[in-house]
Amino acid sequence: MNASIICNFICTKEPRLQVLKDQLKVMAHIFKDYKFYINYNTDVNVEEVKKCFTESIPNLYFQNDCTPDWGKITLDLVNMSDTKYVIYILEDYMYDKEFDDAGVIIDPNDPRLSTVDLDVRKQDWKDVINECYDNNIEHVFLAKIKKYLPGNGHINESHKYEEGNFIYKWHSSNAPTGVFSSSAIHDRSILKQVLEQYNIQLPSPGQFEQHHEVLRQLDLNCAIPKKQICIQAHIERAVDHPS
Repeated sequence: MNASIICNFICTKEPRLQVLKDQLKVMAHIFKDYKFYINYNTDVNVEEVKKCFTESIPNLYFQNDCTPDWGKITLDLVNMSDTKYVIYILEDYMYDKEFDDAGVIIDPNDPRLSTVDLDVRKQDWKDVINECYDNNIEHVFLAKIKKYLPGNGHINESHKYEEGNFIYKWHSSNAPTGVFSSSAIHDRSILKQVLEQYNIQLPSPGQFEQHHEVLRQLDLNCAIPKKQICIQAHIERAVDHPS
């Protein structure tokens, strides 16, 4: 397997915890052969979160470092991995859905939602990663996939998208946003360099991204999946904020 999974997060709100519990069962199927490197960055719900990961994910490294230093801890997790790619996931992603909207999922009963067969979704991830590997892709958008697909108003000819089989490709200098998103399929060596170069003590990936809109300054082959292989869910509009 050319990729491993990384996440450094908190999950203190019940609707978010329920999403994580439900989706860990999904992830156990889709990412069965992947190694997970997880840091849980709070004491709130730690035993329950650890239990859910341990029961669902067999190939797991789990730690509970509560230091408010997202960059350093994430870099530590990256250094533990040894795959070509590291996939930084978000704890509120849904993997078994398609959503006829470019936003986040607020209501799990939204009629615009449909369920995807898990074997199909597992193959979707394999297809994306394999095509990225074959094309030397170094950074793959995962957050807000539908928003940055052609036809949704945010993409035009200046972004110079090239259509592949399972991805759209472009160069970072033409990126539709300057944000170097933490939630992405990263070339491990590139993510390591970015975290080392731009690391200042910040408690969350969102704050890291706000401080470092560096994507267009980098020389990277970028891509986005054609399918919504993950969709962010803020059920009941619940979000977590680092203390």
